[in-house]
Amino acid sequence: MRHFIGKFLLPTLTLVLFVTCKSEDPEPSLLYLSKVTTELHTREYTFDGGKATGSTYTEGATKVTATFTYNGDGDITNINYSDDTREAISYLNGNIISRKRYDTTNKLLSQWDYEYSGIQLTKVQYYEVADGIPYAAGHIVYEYDDTAGNDPAQVKEFLNHTPTTPSTSVYTYDQTKGAFSAAPAALKKYFRVLNISTEKNVVKIVNDTRTWNYTYEFNDSGYPTKRVGGPSTGQAFTTSYDYTLVN
Repeated sequence: MRHFIGKFLLPTLTLVLFVTCKSEDPEPSLLYLSKVTTELHTREYTFDGGKATGSTYTEGATKVTATFTYNGDGDITNINYSDDTREAISYLNGNIISRKRYDTTNKLLSQWDYEYSGIQLTKVQYYEVADGIPYAAGHIVYEYDDTAGNDPAQVKEFLNHTPTTPSTSVYTYDQTKGAFSAAPAALKKYFRVLNISTEKNVVKIVNDTRTWNYTYEFNDSGYPTKRVGGPSTGQAFTTSYDYTLVN
């Protein structure tokens, strides 16, 4: 499960996350994020009109494709992967409240639960899974400067073995549009639970031990095409974003 935190929630995350979003800027209706590229991996998204149909994750010789299934409300409820696993997604009041991944025998492989206050994601509970049984490993609390924002000002991670001593990260954003806001509504909900921020771009993160700084380049529509940055005492990394116009 620490792999999940490192991949999706730590400052080095580039990808991969999804919410009921309220943006300050009207999004271009058919301009969607189609590819995210880092030094280590690439994730691509495919669309059919205004609906995301699937994704492809490539890292070295590993390539995993995914196909999205929707319910009658237009939300993504299942993701079937080419590595013979599947992800089941549950909703309450239009918000994702649970993600569970299973193997072909329906044995549980991983689990995340989510809590909200209004439109804001406030808590992520994550689990270690042994022999199909989930054990709470820790949780993450999102804190906001106001009740209307979707991007948290502080993120606190509590581990079960140190429940009263959280690791705290403070986030600073610019006022430009984030890459993950360029997506259909259902996919944005998914992005939101995988990523710290979706609406704006993070320019600085300060946690207990170090500081991260990021700079961006933008396209004519105001979305980032490149992010460069990393820890102030270490190597800078580049993330590139590509978009597609869908008819």
